[in-house]
Amino acid sequence: MSSSGIKSLHLKDLFSDIFRKHSKTEIEDLFICGTEKTTPSERSMIASWPKPWLHSRIFAVLAVLSILVLATMSLLSDSSIMPALIVFSSVTVSFSLMVFFWECNVPRNISIFYCVVLFLIGGIVLTFLSELIPITNVIRDQTVSYILLAVYQEILQTAVILFFIMQKRPRYILNGICIGAAVSCGFACYLFMGNLYFYNADQTGALILDGQTLHFFYQLALMSAARLLWGVMEGAGLAAASDGKPFELSMLKDIRFLRMFIAAVVLHSLYFLPFTEHGSIRIIKWAFLILSFAIVLTQLSAGLRQAVSISNAAWEADAALTDELEE
Repeated sequence: MSSSGIKSLHLKDLFSDIFRKHSKTEIEDLFICGTEKTTPSERSMIASWPKPWLHSRIFAVLAVLSILVLATMSLLSDSSIMPALIVFSSVTVSFSLMVFFWECNVPRNISIFYCVVLFLIGGIVLTFLSELIPITNVIRDQTVSYILLAVYQEILQTAVILFFIMQKRPRYILNGICIGAAVSCGFACYLFMGNLYFYNADQTGALILDGQTLHFFYQLALMSAARLLWGVMEGAGLAAASDGKPFELSMLKDIRFLRMFIAAVVLHSLYFLPFTEHGSIRIIKWAFLILSFAIVLTQLSAGLRQAVSISNAAWEADAALTDELEE
């Protein structure tokens, strides 16, 4: 049996194609992935997997549109295009990241349409449920209220992600990452929209393009990225614990899930604690964001190794069957 079928993937493969030129056909091929007719076999999924790049183009387009709309509002004092600013800016970071994790799904058994459905439904469900108990209004101690809010929101997010994971019963960690990214992306976008809607504007209703406004957008962008990464962590942990099986309570006691859930809650709590909002200490938010991304990279690495292992096993099984038939 030839070893030419053995493939491998590394984290660097996730970023190697970003600056390469891509054709319109490649974009079309990407968007039809995930259907029954386009999902590759386990044997060939590694060799035929297109490395992620589309997310960078989506981010660039949305970022430019957001800047143009913001500049127009500021220069012309035209508040009529405020809805466009809310939409474009709210999806720039989170939706681009969701597409990145969707592209990272080596098995390609989840379509972009399904991700958008999770984005819309999961986001609005989480937003509604998170408002049912106004924790920050009930508890006077700000630190305690933010910690409890972090626990509450992450429990809700985990429950919604778990619901969709149980519908798919994914065998792959990368599937859980993709589902977690889609659900948390919707939640992050709705929160971004709400914060921007209630942001202080001048009497004409148009945002003033100054340092304070730009810093506000910067903080919202960081918040969106962080929230999505926490959802990815929970999705990865749930997929690893479920391993394609029907739901059992024991899955929630699995260390592979618990360590991801606890990490998400701790990072969420620390990120929004009042002390991180003062002066130069705000830079610590970057530390929590980088730590979140580092944890996600470990899960992506584990997902890539799992996909390679399953693909190689399928290739070897097919090769052994072929040798038997030839004999």
